[in-house]
Amino acid sequence: AHEGATGMPSRRFVSAGGGSEDLSYFVQWRPYLWLRPVARALESLGDLTGKRVLEIGGGPGRMTALMALMGAKVTMIDRVDLAPARQEVDKWGVSDSVRLVQTQGGLDELGEEQFDVIHAHDWMTFPAGQAVAAATGKPLIVHVHSTEYDRAGLNINQHIYEIERTGMHAAQCVVCVSYFTRETVIVKYGVDAGKLKVVYNAVAAANNDVSNVPEPIKP
Repeated sequence: AHEGATGMPSRRFVSAGGGSEDLSYFVQWRPYLWLRPVARALESLGDLTGKRVLEIGGGPGRMTALMALMGAKVTMIDRVDLAPARQEVDKWGVSDSVRLVQTQGGLDELGEEQFDVIHAHDWMTFPAGQAVAAATGKPLIVHVHSTEYDRAGLNINQHIYEIERTGMHAAQCVVCVSYFTRETVIVKYGVDAGKLKVVYNAVAAANNDVSNVPEPIKP
């Protein structure tokens, strides 16, 4: 995705081949949450066209559809009912670029499929992401929506904490939803600040107009 003169994500994504897709739906549905994580967290991989992405725990398929619109070949695996995700990718006409896999908790359903990058949402999917990354040697991106300290205060579940810490350290990139979360990840989990990227979960702008939404204030 590219940014306009204001520094905000454009409503249109222009591919390397010159084609474009209207992403106004994703701009309306929390622009920082979907456009920026994909564009910024995957920027080190360059153009997504033809890239094979494994998304673990993609739920309703919004990010799945977005990555497919950006040119990726996406395999999304989850334990939940995938009917909503199927409707999402069908609505955007990217079903030919998406494989949806319902799992019972393992990774056997993936077979011998190969990937260029693995993306995992929060601690519940970190172990699966690590397993695939270790088996394939491909980069792992983890998305931290909240930490155990956010959810439990000082009375943390040590088991969950260790899963989070291990997953963050194993990842090549860690996406945090705020600078507060970023600070927690650095201080409490000892993660290198150099591989952290902050992407806010922002509310949708009035009338879907994102032209005047300010950039996040950095400390």
